[in-house]
Amino acid sequence: DGHAQRTLHHLHRGPPSQSHLVSGPGSDTEAGFGGRDGPALVVLAVIASHFHDAVDRRTASLVAQALVRAVSSEHRMHANVAASLLAQGAAVWWPHVREPEALFRVLYTRYSRPRDFGTTGPEAEYALRGLAPVLPLAFVEVVGEEAARHAPLVCHVRSDRSVMALRLLVAMMKRFPVEMLPALPRAVEAVLKTLDPGHPTVRQALMQHSTAVLKEIVRRFPMATFHQDTQRFAVGTVDALVVIYDLRTATKWRVLEGH
Repeated sequence: DGHAQRTLHHLHRGPPSQSHLVSGPGSDTEAGFGGRDGPALVVLAVIASHFHDAVDRRTASLVAQALVRAVSSEHRMHANVAASLLAQGAAVWWPHVREPEALFRVLYTRYSRPRDFGTTGPEAEYALRGLAPVLPLAFVEVVGEEAARHAPLVCHVRSDRSVMALRLLVAMMKRFPVEMLPALPRAVEAVLKTLDPGHPTVRQALMQHSTAVLKEIVRRFPMATFHQDTQRFAVGTVDALVVIYDLRTATKWRVLEGH
């Protein structure tokens, strides 16, 4: 309608950069959908989420950027609506997400620390699960960082957060094995960081959960295997490489080319 057209005209002037994404509470954020164009943006996002060919690429890009900004809003409802629309229209929005890792950090922080933001986590989790299959490398990078983010001595809260990240990672591997395939080596390396023998307390606290992820990878992906006697884990890549890891040292042992 006319208001939607005016909204697009306004957005075409150039939305703020996504580099303004924040993940911490109390930061300066965009006002979500609170402006005069907010309702029209939501309508456009709903239409594009359900009818992927209903908007052109430029419009999809502008709406996607608005959703990414809104997901950082301090307004609970606006952030939750934006997260849900990002998940529903992931196939439309993902080519237009300029900084996917920044977006995943915002979503993961709201998912894992809802009390700090006065929000609930289900919408953020919904967005994480919707975007992970279309942006697997960025998803694994961020969730892997969260799994390996430890204090020198692991406290109960920190280990719980690491376990949450590992569980989310394995859930995506189970549900979307084909889509997550490009990120498989990165996922293995993320898990190995939690098994670093240089941090024995961390290794002991997370051993059960980390090995559960590796077992699931072997179960789901025929190009991954584990040798019990040598404690080496091998995974083939989409680039025709075979990467072998030593689980005793949690390091990359060898890379074989041409496989």
